[in-house]
Amino acid sequence: MIIKCDKCKKEYYMRPSHYLRYKKHFCSAKCYGLSERGKNNPVWKDNLRICPICGKKFKPTRLKGIDGKQRYTIYCSRICAQRDKSKQRSKLVKCVICGMSIKVINARLSRSNENCCSLKCSHRLHSQRMRANGNSNWRGGIGNLPWHYQFNKELKARIKRRDGDCCRLCGLRNNDLRDKRQKGYGIQIHHIDYNKQNNDDNNLISLCNFCHGKVNYNKKIWQPKLSNLLKD
Repeated sequence: MIIKCDKCKKEYYMRPSHYLRYKKHFCSAKCYGLSERGKNNPVWKDNLRICPICGKKFKPTRLKGIDGKQRYTIYCSRICAQRDKSKQRSKLVKCVICGMSIKVINARLSRSNENCCSLKCSHRLHSQRMRANGNSNWRGGIGNLPWHYQFNKELKARIKRRDGDCCRLCGLRNNDLRDKRQKGYGIQIHHIDYNKQNNDDNNLISLCNFCHGKVNYNKKIWQPKLSNLLKD
């Protein structure tokens, strides 16, 4: 292809692949040297550049590339250069557990688009993946029998928060039970219909260790009482 020299405007031949390599083009080394004189030279005494990251003025230094062409520094330090590269490679994503926005470098992006903001959220994500069919040792939830496998710590904690972390019969709180010698297991979750496979929220109620042992007798009397108590 035929192009013009940026210095003397002389027409000369150049390959298209070579044309795309550089922003400026010169017909000879003489024209290139004339274009780098005075203020056009980045290394000139009074010619200072502004760092695009920190805004600091600095004197650029020469860098010799692999192709032999001289280049000049763009940033005032290696720290600013690394910051600019991290900005270009970073991506704004949301944590799959808590939903907090985080910046992740493309090299650290998860292939499944499941990124976490902290180690705590990462552990919770791993715990969710290893449940039920996600676990290679899964046998249909028979390890928690006679209770259903969904009757886990998270379900119990949610029911306790709903009931104010206290017994719905006597009103004792978990902190009050810890101060006693016969504290048992503290606040427990009771199945109202005595069916351990029914984990509906309307079938679960918070009871202390003493009341829980009491309602296991005379089940026909306690079942309607606990149902009405939960509705209130």
